Amino acid sequence: MRLKRVIPFPGQVLVRVGQEVDPHTLIAETTLQPEEPIMIAVTEAYGIPPTSLGDLLQIKEGDMVEVGQPLAALLADGNVYEMRSPGKGRIEQVSYLLGTISLRLEGDPNDNVRVVDAAEQLGEPAILASQFIQVRTGDFVRLGQIIATEPEREAVAFAPMQGVVTSVNGHLVTIERPFVRTQVKAFLTGRVVEVTPEWGAEIESEMEPLSGLYGLGGESSGELRLLVSAPQEVAAATAVSAQDSGKVLVAGALASADFLRACKKHNIAGVIAGGVHSMDLVQLTGAEIAPGMETELTLGLTLLLTEGMGEIPMEQSFFAALQSVAGKVVSMNGHTQIRAGVVRPVVYLPAGAHMPPTSTASDNTPIELGNRVRIIREPWFGVTGIVGAFTGPTVLPSGITTLTYQVATDSGEILEVARNNVERQGLV
Repeated sequence: MRLKRVIPFPGQVLVRVGQEVDPHTLIAETTLQPEEPIMIAVTEAYGIPPTSLGDLLQIKEGDMVEVGQPLAALLADGNVYEMRSPGKGRIEQVSYLLGTISLRLEGDPNDNVRVVDAAEQLGEPAILASQFIQVRTGDFVRLGQIIATEPEREAVAFAPMQGVVTSVNGHLVTIERPFVRTQVKAFLTGRVVEVTPEWGAEIESEMEPLSGLYGLGGESSGELRLLVSAPQEVAAATAVSAQDSGKVLVAGALASADFLRACKKHNIAGVIAGGVHSMDLVQLTGAEIAPGMETELTLGLTLLLTEGMGEIPMEQSFFAALQSVAGKVVSMNGHTQIRAGVVRPVVYLPAGAHMPPTSTASDNTPIELGNRVRIIREPWFGVTGIVGAFTGPTVLPSGITTLTYQVATDSGEILEVARNNVERQGLV
């Protein structure tokens, strides 16, 4: 399989074509100020139509510019009127519809502090200058914003960059520019087959994906360790130790609340289990589980459930696949969407894993009587059972009339479920 790994903004690519990578290999990174770009209204400042912008530009999209560098120039009455950059950064967009230039400020993360001497800029004695300062510690200021003013002489002091005021000490104002470093790693073990300058690379990997039913958390990877010897067993919280830091643990039929707390304590990268009690997830994340992409819920690790809610043994073939690569590095992504446009959590196993047979749920073979199925919509999301009858048209509690399956669940209940809301139990 191939996987593109790119950063959201242009930066530096750190790998080359042909390079072997593992999940932790850094592919690309960029460091930007965490602020919206500055909008420079060029044609408005010159008093001309936006359609004239192209005739004025001295730069193009993607260019890096320095402080004071000309961005546009207008020739009028024999004079050249230049519009210069207010800061160092990258031209992110040129809008010929609005007549504007979008400048995303950049800078050196190692040189991100400026101390403004208000007394010097105002031309006042140091002992008097503090009374004219208009900002306080914690304020956010923009490039060129007035931070002190002496009204009688109309003297002002400006912020030399945008950032946060970290201290006001007498006549001295300290401003710190915040930076956010964005990095992307390989995620899979493989080889770089293509590099896109400034953005990232494409990885070719022999790792194979196994889809779960529900998960939480983003990407993670680590050595796989099985804490149980059979899919119906349940791992105890005491089985997790400091030696498991950074690993992916297989917990068996249930990841209990105590088990997940122990995993967070010991910095476990990920957990794979048959099920979890929904109330435990609510307690640990502080939020209810709802349809949609569950990116807002966090456990502090990546969680992948193979079966659903409650204590449910893993499907034997799934467990056997994990067992076959115990001690090797796996990668996993817990992102899940449980409504239209279903997205499932995935664990990627290294080459040589004993992969289960592909589920017939991925083709158009009809579900038959006696098939084992999983319910994939609320209110019984994750419940598994056996199809006992084809029923309907049936009026469901929602008011919808539809064809249904009669499903005998593992707990002994008989449910009438819309046919579109079930899938064969197994791989997706």
